[in-house]
Amino acid sequence: GYSEEEALGQNPRILKSDHQPESFYTELWTTITEGNVWRGEFCNRKKSGELYWERAAIAPVRVEGGDKARYVAVNENLTKLRETERALRDSEELFKTVIETAQDSIFVKDRDLTYRLVNPAMARDLRRTSEEISGLTDFDLFGLEEGQEIRKIDERVLRGETVEVVSSSIVTGEERSFAVSRVPLRNQDGEIDGVCGIARDITERERQKEDLKEAKSLAEAATEAKSLFTASISHELRTPLNGVVGMIDLLLQTDLDPEQRQYVRIAGASAQSLTELVGEVLDFSRIEAGKIELNRTNFAVRSWLVETVEIVIERARVKGLDLKWSVGPDVPELIWGDQYRLQQILFNLIGNAVKFTKEGSITVGIGLASGEEQNGALDFSVQDTGVGIPKAKLETIFDVFSLADENTTRSVGGTGLGLAISRDLVKKMDGRIWVESEPGVGSTFRFTLPQRTRPEAIEDVRGDRAREEASSRSLRVLVVDDNPVNRLVAARTAIKCGHSVTEAENGRVTLEILARGEIFDVVLMDLHMPMIDGLEATKEIRQGEGGDQHLWIIGLTAAATTQDREACLAAGMDDYLSKPVRFDDLQAALARAVIRSGLVVDRS
Repeated sequence: GYSEEEALGQNPRILKSDHQPESFYTELWTTITEGNVWRGEFCNRKKSGELYWERAAIAPVRVEGGDKARYVAVNENLTKLRETERALRDSEELFKTVIETAQDSIFVKDRDLTYRLVNPAMARDLRRTSEEISGLTDFDLFGLEEGQEIRKIDERVLRGETVEVVSSSIVTGEERSFAVSRVPLRNQDGEIDGVCGIARDITERERQKEDLKEAKSLAEAATEAKSLFTASISHELRTPLNGVVGMIDLLLQTDLDPEQRQYVRIAGASAQSLTELVGEVLDFSRIEAGKIELNRTNFAVRSWLVETVEIVIERARVKGLDLKWSVGPDVPELIWGDQYRLQQILFNLIGNAVKFTKEGSITVGIGLASGEEQNGALDFSVQDTGVGIPKAKLETIFDVFSLADENTTRSVGGTGLGLAISRDLVKKMDGRIWVESEPGVGSTFRFTLPQRTRPEAIEDVRGDRAREEASSRSLRVLVVDDNPVNRLVAARTAIKCGHSVTEAENGRVTLEILARGEIFDVVLMDLHMPMIDGLEATKEIRQGEGGDQHLWIIGLTAAATTQDREACLAAGMDDYLSKPVRFDDLQAALARAVIRSGLVVDRS
C-alpha cells in the first residue's frame, strides 16, 4: 500500500507483522549474511495494517567497493492462495463434520462400484468400520442376490439418472427398510466417475404406516360389525314392534269406550316413541359408517308437506298447540330430493318443537332463501313458542347427545340423536342447518338446500279424485310373511282398508298359489323368509310374466336399510315399506299401487 517514494530508503522492518517469532528473522538474516539464498513464506503488514502472505527468495548482492550489504528479494503474493486454502480446509472440515455427525447413511462409490467413502452412521449399521468397508462392493456386504439388485440401480446412476428407491436389507440382525437416493458423481471435466448416495432408515415410519393401516382396517371392521349388529338388533326389535303397532292400529279401528280408547292411544304413542328410538339409533349407526344413501326423486312439495304435517299434527293437538304450515308462492310445484329423508328432518324438528312447547304455536314453512348467494335455494323452517335454548348451548345443540337443558329434556324424553342426524342429513344434501333462539320466547330451526328439479324425470302427480278412487277400490291382496303375528297384522290391516286377503307363509307357498292360477292385484312380500325368500320369489314371478302382465309387489322388511330398498327394486319389486307398518302407510302404499299400476286413471 506504500507508494514508491514512501518505500524507497525505508527499512524492510516497516512491513513486519510480528506474526513470525524473532527466531524466524534471525534464521533469515543468518542465511543471507552467510551469502546464501533464503527461501520461505511469511506474513507482512500493509500500510493499512492489513496482513498479507507472500513467498520470497532473498539473496545477497555483492557490490565492488560498497560499504553496505545489498540484497535482492523476489516476492510472490500468496494472500489469495492462502484464502483459497483456508476456504478449502473449512469446506473439508464442514464436509467431515456433516458426514461424521449425520444420522443417515452416506456413501460414495467409484466407477467400478467399490466403496470409496462411508460415514460412521453407515459403518455402524453394517457393524464395521469405515476403513473396513472402503474398497468393498455390495456383493461383499449384502450377498449375491441383493448385491445384483443394488448394482442394477447403480448402473442406472452411472448412466446419468438420479434414482430414489425404498429397499429392505438385513441390518444389525433384523430386516430394516431404507429410502435410498443416488446421484451421479462427476469430476472436474463433467464426466461421471462414481455414485453418491444417502440412505435414511424408515423402518419405524413404515411400521407406523402398517400400524395405521391395520388400525384403520380394524376400525372399519369394528364399524362394520357395529353396523351389522345394529341392523340385526333393529330387525329383531322391529319384528315384535310391527305386531305391537299393527295390533294397536287395528284395535283403534274397533268399537272402544272412551277410557279404552285413551289407554290404546297411550300404548300407541309409547310404541311410536320406541319405533322412533330404534330408527334414530339405526340411522345414527348408518351415518357414522357412511352408509346413508339418498334416494332422490321429483315430488310435489305442497302435498308432501301436508302429508308430513298431518302425521305429527295429532301430537300437537294433544298438547293444545296450534300447528300451522305454509309454502311460499315462489316455491316450485315440484322439487328434486329425497322426500323420505327430508320428512325425517322435519319430523325431528317438529317433534322437538312439540316436546319443548307448553303453549302457543308451531309454524312450519317452506320458501326461497333470501340473498344473492343462495341462488334460489329452498328454505325450510320450524318456529315454536317454546322454552328456547340458552345462548351457550347454541353452538353444540346439533352435536351427538347434546341437550339444551338436561332437566327439561329428561322430562320430555329423547335420545339426543335427532338433531345430530338432521345435521348430517342436511350436510349430505349439500345444505346448511342452524338455529335462532331466545330463552322463554322460542326457537326457529332453519335449513337451506340447493334447489334442483328434473323436469325430464317428473313423476306422475295424481289429483285428489284419483287418490280417493284408489282408496275406495277393493283389491285382491296376497300377504306373504313367515311370522304369524306380522302376517296377521298385515292381513287385518288390508282387510280394514276394504281389501280381500289371501295369506302365504313363505316364497315357495306364494309361487305355488300363483301357479294354480289365482289372481291378485297386489302382493305384500316380506323379504327375509325360509324356503324361498321374498327377493328370490319376486325374481321368479317376474321371469314368469309375459306381455302386459305385471303383478304389483310391495316389499316389507324389518331391517329398514338402504341396501334392502335397493335389493327390493333390483329384484323387481315396485314399492317398499319398513316395519312396523302403520295403517296409514299401508293404505297409502295400496293407493299408490292402484294409481301407478293403471287400475285407476287420473282425470284430475
